[in-house]
Amino acid sequence: VGKKPKGALSQNETIKGGYEDYILRTPHKKTYRPDDNMRRMITDYFREITQANRNTIKARLPDNMPLWGKFCIAHGGDSVRCTMATSRKRSERNMSFVRFELIVFDEPKVLYGRVEKVIECQLPDDPVFDGKDATQELTFYRTETAPIITDLATIRAVIGRVQTTGGPSTQQHWGIIDRSSALTRTTFEERDSLSDEDDDDLD
Repeated sequence: VGKKPKGALSQNETIKGGYEDYILRTPHKKTYRPDDNMRRMITDYFREITQANRNTIKARLPDNMPLWGKFCIAHGGDSVRCTMATSRKRSERNMSFVRFELIVFDEPKVLYGRVEKVIECQLPDDPVFDGKDATQELTFYRTETAPIITDLATIRAVIGRVQTTGGPSTQQHWGIIDRSSALTRTTFEERDSLSDEDDDDLD
């Protein structure tokens, strides 16, 4: 049996057109039909990019949007494990927290968040989208939402979190370790504990 050429994809990996710097990895759920809330968020995301009518975009979204649980940034970049693919093992490193970059109020911003899942949304070649490509344009956000939909191409690196102890506050405090830009010291408060529960097994 011949060896796999260096840099070649395994049978559990794939690259989608327009995302050559991101390698999608299993687990892969071929059939996923987003609920109404998720479809609304996806619609709002594309509306920000295209400025098209919300109902027009919603009508053109596919019923089925396959899911991916892991991906890595090509050319030696970080590997990300979405929360849908995270196990309950305490010894397993949490690799779902990332640094991503967006335009917020016309200013470039570095943001941090947790990747829940990667949704593959195939849009039709339709004039309604005015030839605009989400992989080529930064998204302009006018409002803050949590969670949010963002393009895979905005993700730059995995970050670490360190929980701090002490102090009078009952809220959880975390320090962010961002090695993508030397050492970034950032803290934030978390009002609600994050759930460690796994999603259903994938197909």
